Amino acid sequence: PPDDRDLFNAERDVILSVAKQQAVVIVGRAGSYILRERPNHLSILLHASEDFRKKRLQKLYNFSDQEALKVINSVDKERAKYLQAFTGSNWSDVRQYHLCLNTGVIGVEESEEVILKTLHICFGIEIK
Repeated sequence: PPDDRDLFNAERDVILSVAKQQAVVIVGRAGSYILRERPNHLSILLHASEDFRKKRLQKLYNFSDQEALKVINSVDKERAKYLQAFTGSNWSDVRQYHLCLNTGVIGVEESEEVILKTLHICFGIEIK
């Protein structure tokens, strides 16, 4: 069976191939790192306080406080471990992103508006 490095390399190849053919949104999978040298690349970090994230998970999935915190901690730990292992980068290092938005401060829907406006400013893309 393939090892983790083989899987990462296969994912990288797919991401690069798709990005070469068309506009694409990559969520996770080290997409920001993989596409960092592409000219029409916009890397975005969405973040929020633990409390905001916990309340959002509770609202969306009816999680208890403990369940929500367990998911948050697990996802953050795995994200950090994955990026460090395959890219040597720290996922929370804001210097590797073009745009960082605190969804807990400006809101999820407002973050979407900022992203769409940024796409328009940077690339002339208008999505309605």
